[in-house]
Amino acid sequence: MEPFTITVGLPTMNEELNVGPLCDKLKSFKERQSELFKGRAVLEEAIFVLNNTTDDTEKVLDSIRSKRGYKFVKISRSGGYRGSAIRRAADLAQGNVFVMMDSDGQYNPCNIREVVTPVIEGRYKMVIARDWQVGEPWRNMVSLVYEEMTRLLLGLYTVQGGLKAMLTEDGRDTIPKDVPGLDIDVEWANRVKEVFGCDAISYVRVPAYPREEGRTKVNVVGLSLGLAYTTARLAIKEWTGRDMPFPEKLKELTLRPRR
Repeated sequence: MEPFTITVGLPTMNEELNVGPLCDKLKSFKERQSELFKGRAVLEEAIFVLNNTTDDTEKVLDSIRSKRGYKFVKISRSGGYRGSAIRRAADLAQGNVFVMMDSDGQYNPCNIREVVTPVIEGRYKMVIARDWQVGEPWRNMVSLVYEEMTRLLLGLYTVQGGLKAMLTEDGRDTIPKDVPGLDIDVEWANRVKEVFGCDAISYVRVPAYPREEGRTKVNVVGLSLGLAYTTARLAIKEWTGRDMPFPEKLKELTLRPRR
């Protein structure tokens, strides 16, 4: 039986300091894939999709790609934000398993195995990492509050994890094309639930570490308001069949959630 091939899609915005170490870890993961997957899966490519990047991330990636052993690294662009970048990566994917992973260095690529294995074994349609932030208790608290909200309103235990996996074709069928912002995660997971049911989604615990370099200045309150509205809107649509309008000010918070 031919092994599954994996495409890792990485939405990327101003990560010139982090993509180098991350590519090194992806290369290490690729070198260990026989040990990790026992021949059942191989890393085909890692696609960095640049969304509104204004620093030298692309130059750094171009330099990395020219090195021996890094031909699996690919670069693309999207016209929108995180949501558009994820959709773009799925559309370009050549592997038959699609992994979405944040590109800020908080995840160790070796944990890709944790989200991919249940998918290739046919046990779940989607696997989402329920990460805990090492050394950042306040972020864990915010995540737990939002997890409880999505559980109560949508029956989903976590949606915002920056590491998740699906078969590529299932991903293309469920990743929304019209959600450009950070609310893509809840919209995507809810679409999977609608198509395949809650039991088709599994959650695994993996650690997430503070960014290796730099610090994204996020307006936590603003982003939380935008995500909370999206979650409530999806729940109301499920209960009543009516879709609420998305106020522009709240929508903006999911696009540019920075201070």
